[in-house]
Amino acid sequence: MQKNATTDIPSASEILAELEAKGSAAVRKIYAKQGAGDKVFGIKMGDLRVLAKGLKKQHALGLALWDSGWFEARVLATLILDPKQLSEEECIRLAESCDSPPILDKLTDNVLEDSKLAEALCARWLDLVDPLLGRAGWNLMTSAVQKDKQGALDLDALMAKIETELPATPRPKKESMNMCLVMIGVYHSSHTDKAIAAGERLGRWDDRPVPKGCTSSYPPEWIPAAIALRNRR
Repeated sequence: MQKNATTDIPSASEILAELEAKGSAAVRKIYAKQGAGDKVFGIKMGDLRVLAKGLKKQHALGLALWDSGWFEARVLATLILDPKQLSEEECIRLAESCDSPPILDKLTDNVLEDSKLAEALCARWLDLVDPLLGRAGWNLMTSAVQKDKQGALDLDALMAKIETELPATPRPKKESMNMCLVMIGVYHSSHTDKAIAAGERLGRWDDRPVPKGCTSSYPPEWIPAAIALRNRR
């Protein structure tokens, strides 16, 4: 990859050209099944992480890559953006420009949950009908559940909200609400049995086949499996 002579950092156009040249039809097919959208090169996540490691934090470059609209360029952007440099308006713009659950999840997990604005963004999006922005709100709530060591969150109220609202919620948001319920059960032993019971009452709403080697999204099965995995680490 050629680099900018003055900065020794590749430009967004140079990175896009490299991603296009190295794209794989087989990987594109996988991403299509995952709902990544149409603008996909076909680059493995591991290769993007290697590229990001070499670039380190490059905020302006990250914004340029994001604005290209290409899936892998946006994934790479989430790995090199600096959450500390994002204003609330920029966070909102990035989230509103997401066109698929996979890239929204990368944005919330790699960038927004580490922002000082995470709590405000969670409150802004949590109750939205929009399936992707609603998913963003619940992704950030799930992160808050995992980080809550002091018992600041009202987990009982949160589980009641999930149990009441999840059945009629669009799938993208529903998946994130379900994840939040699971993480309550995994990270808060005082609420493990309650989370499993809530999952039983909600029932098996996800009728997709479970891939080999993976765990069901059904909380009564997922929670014990996730706890066992944490205990082995």
